[in-house]
Amino acid sequence: MLANAVYKSNSFENICDLVGIESIGGPVEFVLKRPTWSKSAPITNDSFWNAQGTVAAVLSQLVEMGVLNISNKDSATITVDNIANVRIDSENCFDLFAKLELLLQADILKEIRFNVIKDDVSMQLEMLSEGEKQLAQLLCLLEATKEYRALFLLDEFDSFLHPNWQRRFAEIISEIEITGQVLFTTHSPLTLGKMRKENIRILKDGQVFEPSADTFNRDITEVLEEIMDVGKRPVDVEKAMRDFRNSVIHGNKKDALIHENTLRELLSRDDPFWVTVGHLLSRMGD
Repeated sequence: MLANAVYKSNSFENICDLVGIESIGGPVEFVLKRPTWSKSAPITNDSFWNAQGTVAAVLSQLVEMGVLNISNKDSATITVDNIANVRIDSENCFDLFAKLELLLQADILKEIRFNVIKDDVSMQLEMLSEGEKQLAQLLCLLEATKEYRALFLLDEFDSFLHPNWQRRFAEIISEIEITGQVLFTTHSPLTLGKMRKENIRILKDGQVFEPSADTFNRDITEVLEEIMDVGKRPVDVEKAMRDFRNSVIHGNKKDALIHENTLRELLSRDDPFWVTVGHLLSRMGD
């Protein structure tokens, strides 16, 4: 997310609009730790536990743009006050993302800290909800790598999202013109309800099927029943309702009352089905 904020990408603006982030403010803190591959080398203003190559170059560039505070022999923090200076000498958003990711892979960067402004309140990024963080990270990653032929595999990513975002999930992703492809699994009828039939595949018992009906803009209960094979009610409730109706059809009021008692254990008192129960019992008489 930081790389997208530095370069003010379209996805960064979109995610800010979605989750209500007004801006990202400095300072940016790069928390460093002794990497596992360095047992005794010291950390100084120009030597980071004997890091070499690109890792050392990126760290040196960050120090030039900020202030290095050495806490002890095993930890330090680089603080950059102006978020624009985090750009260092990167060519674009992806280049900056790759360099910061390299520090993580080198086991020398523990975390990056910065604040977001939301509802006029400054807070750490970690204080956002899990869904907000997940969506922000995904969109920023797609934006940073959109020019590369990549395959993104997302396993039930929308499970963390607010229902309104689930409904917009496919649309949000499609707004980013990526060169690669995105494949994601879902159990959300809200997500499926905004997707075209040709973009959906159903996985069941190790086999792949095309949906028999289009889900686009369908009622979520219809999507649950027709595509996901899930009834409107739990199985035990549907059985109790069916048994009650069958008793009424056959004129067996004694059994109907027994099934009514069963339903009282399964349904809340304000369930609309009680209107049907009262109407049918009144028609049966005494």
